[in-house]
Amino acid sequence: MYAAAVSDRSPRRLCASHLLAILTGLLGLAGCVGAADPREVRSVGLAEVRDFQPETSRLRMYVYAAPTAVNGAPLVVVLHHCFQNAVDAFVDAGWKRAADAYGLVVVLPDSVGGGEWFNCFEFAGLHRRGDGEPNSIRLMIDRAIRDYDADPRRVFITGFSAGAGMAVVMLGLYPELFAAGGVYAGVAYGCQHVSLGMRGCVPSTDPASPHAG
Repeated sequence: MYAAAVSDRSPRRLCASHLLAILTGLLGLAGCVGAADPREVRSVGLAEVRDFQPETSRLRMYVYAAPTAVNGAPLVVVLHHCFQNAVDAFVDAGWKRAADAYGLVVVLPDSVGGGEWFNCFEFAGLHRRGDGEPNSIRLMIDRAIRDYDADPRRVFITGFSAGAGMAVVMLGLYPELFAAGGVYAGVAYGCQHVSLGMRGCVPSTDPASPHAG
């Protein structure tokens, strides 16, 4: 059907026009994405925690504790995709309404300037406990449990696209931390390279990878 609709165009011209449209869209999105604006952070009720770990981290930590959250509240970690920051993920998906309705503490890691152009979490490849971004997110969880008296038995994690990729990493590395997790448009743990659109992965050649061999 699509080929019939564009039969008057040459294949080369069609490919070039599509590539131009894709690149224009990606560049436009890259220009729009950046660190969360402090004024916007305050306006939506988020609090930034800057000393969640002793060493320097590229990730930033934001928390929303609902007015309805009581001692022992559930804690949800929300991981944004490459074309968002933490505030976007919090607002766009309606997490404030959900937190207020169910008395949640929401932890929102913010990946600033990851993945070269975009705000991507570094989920590809293999990871070790105690290292890198997964460790930073673990420390955020520990801090939020202490600061807001959240229930360590009811910690959940979710993410979309690159956020889903990191959620899978967290569930694989630290299964004891989570009661459950939900991922959307992500990939399996251990993918060394991921195709555009998260439609597939190139498995790691590391013998320790669950996809090697």
